[in-house]
Amino acid sequence: DDERARVARCGLDATRAAALRATPLEGWLASWYDAPLFATLRAHPAYPVVLARRRQGQPAALADALEAFSPGHQPALRKPLATCPVPALLVAGALDLTYAASNDELAAANGLFQSVRVPGAGHAPHLESPDEFHAAVREWLDRP
Repeated sequence: DDERARVARCGLDATRAAALRATPLEGWLASWYDAPLFATLRAHPAYPVVLARRRQGQPAALADALEAFSPGHQPALRKPLATCPVPALLVAGALDLTYAASNDELAAANGLFQSVRVPGAGHAPHLESPDEFHAAVREWLDRP
C-alpha cells in the first residue's frame, strides 16, 4: 500500500534487470539466489535442478520480465481483495514468514480466501515441498 515502497521496488528491480543484461547469467543467478529469501531453496536437494533449469533462460527476456512484473508496478490490492467475491487459495511456505503473514491477513479480511502454510518450505513451496503444495491445492479444489 506504500507508494514510496513501490517506487523503491521499481528502482531495485530496474537495477537488477540492468545487472542481468550486463552480467553473465551464471553470475547473476548466483547473486539472485544468494538472497536470504531463497535460503531454504538453496539448502534443498532440488536446488541444483532448479538452478540448471534457470540457466536455460534467456537473460534479456528475464530482465524484461523482472522489470515488467516488478511488484512496484502492481497497484495496491489489499483493500480491493478484501471484498473480492471470488474464492482464492493463498499458499506460502511456513518458513516464509512475510508472505505467510500477508496471506493470513488477506484470508482474515476476506472469508472466501483460505491461507495455507506449506510445512518445511520457504519462498518456493512448489519446489521445496511439491507433494505438500499439490496436496493443499488439490484439497482446496476438491472442496464443495
